[in-house]
Amino acid sequence: MNSLKHSDLLRNRLFHFLLLVAVSLPFGASAQHRILVNIDHSNISIYNNATEMWRLKGDVVIRHDQLILKCDSAYNYTKENMVEAFGNVHMIKSDTVHLYCDHANYNSLTRIAHAKDHVILKDPTMTLYTDSLIYDLNTGIAYYDCWGRILNKESVLTSKIGQYYTQHDLFIFSKHVILKDKKYTLKSDSLKYNTLTGKAFLTTATNIYGPNGNLYAESGWFNTKSNMCEFSKNATLTKGDQVLKADTIIYNKVTGIGKARGGISIINKKEHYTIHGNKGYYDDKKRRAMVSDKALFIQYSEKDTLYLHADTLYAQENPLTQERIVKAYYGTRFFRSDVQGKCDSLIYFSKDSLMKMFRHAVLWSSGSQISADRIEMLSSGPEPHLFKMFQNSFMVSQEDTVGFNQIKGRDMVGYIKNRELYKVDVKGNSQSAYYVREDDKKKKTSKTIGLNKAECTDIDIRLKNKKIYKVNFKTKPDCRLVPLNKLEIQDKELVGFLWQEAIRPKDKNDVLRDVK
Repeated sequence: MNSLKHSDLLRNRLFHFLLLVAVSLPFGASAQHRILVNIDHSNISIYNNATEMWRLKGDVVIRHDQLILKCDSAYNYTKENMVEAFGNVHMIKSDTVHLYCDHANYNSLTRIAHAKDHVILKDPTMTLYTDSLIYDLNTGIAYYDCWGRILNKESVLTSKIGQYYTQHDLFIFSKHVILKDKKYTLKSDSLKYNTLTGKAFLTTATNIYGPNGNLYAESGWFNTKSNMCEFSKNATLTKGDQVLKADTIIYNKVTGIGKARGGISIINKKEHYTIHGNKGYYDDKKRRAMVSDKALFIQYSEKDTLYLHADTLYAQENPLTQERIVKAYYGTRFFRSDVQGKCDSLIYFSKDSLMKMFRHAVLWSSGSQISADRIEMLSSGPEPHLFKMFQNSFMVSQEDTVGFNQIKGRDMVGYIKNRELYKVDVKGNSQSAYYVREDDKKKKTSKTIGLNKAECTDIDIRLKNKKIYKVNFKTKPDCRLVPLNKLEIQDKELVGFLWQEAIRPKDKNDVLRDVK
C-alpha cells in the first residue's frame, strides 16, 4: 500500500512537471522564436486545465527575456500569453528600469505591460508617478494619458500626457506641462525633455518664470542643469518694466547675460523708450544692453518722439539712482519735429536730460543749422530748451534766396522757447555775417539792402520767426555793411562755412539713411 502511494505520488509529480513543460512549449510555427515565460517562484501554484491558467500566490517571481516580474499574486494565462499581476507589483527591465504598481497586465507575445494604480517608474535619472502606464519593452517606450509627475534631483514636471523613451532618456510631454525648479517655473502645452542632460526642447508656446525675469517663446530649448536657453519664434524676455524681443534669444539665467539676433526690440515701459536692431547683447545683472545692425533708439513723449540711429547703441541703467545712459557710436543721426542732429558719437543722460554730441556735430532747429566740435543739449521735461557749443562753433540760417546768415565763434549758448530757437550768445572770437533789411512802412514791404559783416569778442543774437532780427555786440565791433550790388563771392561766406541741409534727417525713417 505504501509502495502504491509512493508510486502515485511520483506519477503526480511527473504529470505536474510535464504539464509545466507543455505550457511553456511554443504553439505552431509562428511562435517558434517566442521566448518562454518562466515561473521562477511562488508559494502556491494551481493550474486550471479548463482555462489553461496558472494561479500563483505568495512571493511570485516570473521571468521573461530581460524582464523580471515580482508580485503578491498572479494569473498566468498560457493560451493568451498574458500575465495578470496583483499587489506590490515590481517589474525590472535589464536592472536599470523599475516599474511599481498595484495591478499590471503583461503580454509575453507583444512584450507590452499595462500598469495601473499608484504607478511608479524609476531609472537612474528620474522617477515617474502616474495612475496608468503602458510600457512597450520592445521599443522601450512608456506612455501615460491620465496625468504624470516626473521627479529628479533638480526639478519636478507634471503633464496630462507623456511618452518616455527609456533607451534615449527622452520624454515627450503634452497638455498642461509644468516644470518646476528651485529657480524657475516652466509652463507649456508641449515639451521634449532629456532626463540625462536636463535639456528641454520647446515646440509650442512656452513661458518660463523666474526671479531674473520671464521668458516666452514658441520654439527653442532650455537646459535645467546649466540654466542656458535658446529661444526663437516670438522670443520675449521680460523683467520689471523692461522687455526684450527678438527672432532668437540666447540667455544664461545664472550669469544674466543674453544675446539676441534679428528683429530686436528692447522696450522700457517706465522710461518710455524702445531700442531696435538686428544684433544685441544684454547683461541683466549690470543692467546694460547693446544693439547694432540698423540700431534705432526711440524716446516717446506726449508732444513729440525722438528717433535716433547709429551703428551701435548702448543702454546702461543705474538701479540705485534710476538713471539711464544711452551711448551711440558711429554715424549717429536723430530726428524730432523741433530738432534734428548728426554726429559721430553721442551720450544721453536721462537724469539730467542731457545729450552730448561729439565729432562733426550738427544740430538743426527751426531754420537754423548749428555745428561745433562738441554740442550739449539740455531738456526741460520732454523738450530741449538749451544747447551749448564748444570749439569751432558755427550757426547758419538761410535768408530767402539771397544767401545765408552766419555767426561763428569759439563757444555758443542757444536758447529754445516754444520749440523755437530765439536767442544765441557767442563767446570768444565772434564773427557774424547777416543780411540787413530795410522796411517800407507805407508800402508794408521789406527788402534786403546789404550784408553786415562784423567781428567782436562776444555777440548776443535774437531771432524771430526763424530769422535773425537783432544783433548786440558786447564790445565795440569791427564791422562794415556791404551793399548787395558790391558783394563778392568771398564776402558771402565766413571761413569754415558749410551748408549741410542735404544730410539733415527729414523724418523718422530718414535717420536710417546712410550719410557720409
